[in-house]
Amino acid sequence: MNLFALLTIALPALGSAAAFAGGRDLRHVRFWSVAPIAAALFTSLVVQTAHGAGGTSTSVTELAPAGQFTIWLGTRVTGLSALVGILVTVVALCVQVYSLSYMRHEQRYPTYAALISLFTAAMLLVVYSADLVVLLVGWEIMGACSYFLRLGPKNGDPMVPPPELVGMEVLVGAVVLIAQLVVRSIAIRLERGEESPHWGAFQPHVIVEALYCLALAVPISVLARIHLALLAVVYVYVGFTWWFMERYRRHMRAMNQEPAPAEDQRRWVA
Repeated sequence: MNLFALLTIALPALGSAAAFAGGRDLRHVRFWSVAPIAAALFTSLVVQTAHGAGGTSTSVTELAPAGQFTIWLGTRVTGLSALVGILVTVVALCVQVYSLSYMRHEQRYPTYAALISLFTAAMLLVVYSADLVVLLVGWEIMGACSYFLRLGPKNGDPMVPPPELVGMEVLVGAVVLIAQLVVRSIAIRLERGEESPHWGAFQPHVIVEALYCLALAVPISVLARIHLALLAVVYVYVGFTWWFMERYRRHMRAMNQEPAPAEDQRRWVA
């Protein structure tokens, strides 16, 4: 099953490389833009069939040590990732088939088709990746493809969205978070009965995390409109915050003389 997940990622990447190598030969480009993604759709269906109602299946190999963490290369298949893999390949195949006629007179069609295949491979890498670092690599490849495909704002669009639009999006996000916490509180009440916390899911640490998510939504909203590739800044922001919180927890444990968790229990695998 994990081998077929790896093939699902590799086939669009192979098609992209072949389309780039084909130059301006339209028959060559049309074949390599459609056939590998159609094969990827088949392998994604095999992954879903093999997974069925089973649990998580992970197959990884050590790629490189990174300090106290290790970067793993491999695939991780769950019920959700298997379904999303099918969705990605179906949409990508529809795009490529429709583009055969819609962009038949475009001079940049070979480049376009190759970038769409590469974008598909990167998206499947995000879906099936077993490691967070590899997932971020796939996300950055998606951002680079969107840049070359000019999927970002046009020249006449404002580089920064209006403040009222960002505020409205943050307000919608706050409403969604509150609704989720209310639903979770009801579920806790039904599950634990009288033993449930007084405020349900509205606990201090949960509220802090929710506020952090809302604060993070502002740079995401602004940077994504400038270009998706700039979301790398958000990764740096999240990484710095994680590093700071880890140091803060160690400091608090030292102050309270609490034992630190064993390092061998940590594994930087998504």
